[in-house]
Amino acid sequence: MRPLLAALLMLLSLAPAGAAEPDVQSVVAKLRAAVEPAKPGVRRMTLTHTERGAVTQVTLGEARKAIAGKRRILLVTLAPANAAGTAYLVEEGGPGAITQWFYVPYVRRVRKLVSPEAYSAFLNSDFTYADLGFVDTGATYTLLDEGTQDGRKTYRVEGVPRERWYYARWVTTLDAETGMPLVRELYDSANQLWKRQRFEHTTVVDGVALPSGVSMEDLQAKSRTEIRMTGADYDVEVPDALFDPATLPDASSAPVWAGVGQ
Repeated sequence: MRPLLAALLMLLSLAPAGAAEPDVQSVVAKLRAAVEPAKPGVRRMTLTHTERGAVTQVTLGEARKAIAGKRRILLVTLAPANAAGTAYLVEEGGPGAITQWFYVPYVRRVRKLVSPEAYSAFLNSDFTYADLGFVDTGATYTLLDEGTQDGRKTYRVEGVPRERWYYARWVTTLDAETGMPLVRELYDSANQLWKRQRFEHTTVVDGVALPSGVSMEDLQAKSRTEIRMTGADYDVEVPDALFDPATLPDASSAPVWAGVGQ
């Protein structure tokens, strides 16, 4: 082999290989781990909805725990008194499968929600029940590109649900290192930009990273809802009974909400 050609081949073999493109499923798994902490815990939050100058506000309690290998999320309204008692419970099943229960005090019975009801407005806000549940593992995900935001490396991931009658798709920008979402843009069934969800800076509580606030803006209706965390505990015992659909009528008065974050 000629000396010049041999030297060139050696240089090429020493050159660093291009960085492999990340697998989209691993990116989604990191996103899921960031927004669905495995550690059981409770949070206290304030939901503020603003539309046409009118502002409404309620206090929420959230509890999360895995029971018999299935993760559950409970959301209850704690205040004001005329709204307290409403409770929503969701259990994750297989890929894309969830079971949901809902309790409204004036109806006085627990209902199991059917799939389309998951897209009803939560407390007349810009969030649907589905927006506040688990990451949709039944959707088809595509890694669109990589970028940077505020000096951090980011990924943009597109999700397309199995049924597209409500959301046609959504695009999530997330922190490449932590998996925490930064912005999520949701498109209506006509594939027009409809809502924009923003996640504020994270706060670490008992070793769990949590967004200090999450907002949802309806760009078509010109309304906005913000959910701001006011306290959290991840070193507290969360009883299994709290996640029993039969106990939803009493969920808002459970002792677990007392002193959250204190």
